[in-house]
Amino acid sequence: KLDPQYVPSVYSGPEPKPASFEGGKLYHGSCHCGAVTLAVKLKDPLEDGVYKEEIIDGNCSFCRRVMTSHLGLSPFAFASLTSEFQSGAIWIYPTHDQFAIYGSENLSHYVWGNKVWRRTFCRNCGTYVFTEPNLLTEEEVAALPERARTMRARTLDRRPLNIRVLDGFDVKAVTPIQGDCWALLQPGYVNP
Repeated sequence: KLDPQYVPSVYSGPEPKPASFEGGKLYHGSCHCGAVTLAVKLKDPLEDGVYKEEIIDGNCSFCRRVMTSHLGLSPFAFASLTSEFQSGAIWIYPTHDQFAIYGSENLSHYVWGNKVWRRTFCRNCGTYVFTEPNLLTEEEVAALPERARTMRARTLDRRPLNIRVLDGFDVKAVTPIQGDCWALLQPGYVNP
């Protein structure tokens, strides 16, 4: 064991209040340094096998790089790993009202590809926390390819959350489906 033992930060913001259901299971999470904490309320618990929404093991060029940078692998060597070791993020897709963040002033964003989404990180420790719709003008939305506009309209109320940031949650308790964002997000990523 490494000392001192890691202790997650406590969420101290308001509890999410989803409009579409009552009750549910509340999860808390944080970045590594604790500058960003969060709460997400889900209708069904993740760990009991009853969660009915998508759980996606991401493989886009960004998720691949997040994981491969920690393992010291090229993105191509990454493809040969078993799925348990492949993902830098495992995603759930709560609605905006199911999700609450505290410490948003400590967030930084990265926008790439079709610019529909922006990746959200703690600006202090770099933890990849969640993704949110990118702030676009009407003109920028109109200039997006049709597929990107459709995806944006369909997902504006979603806040994809990396469940690896949930406190005390074992990601082995879920069986994510293997996403194919590598092929879905076009134009494809080209190594610089």
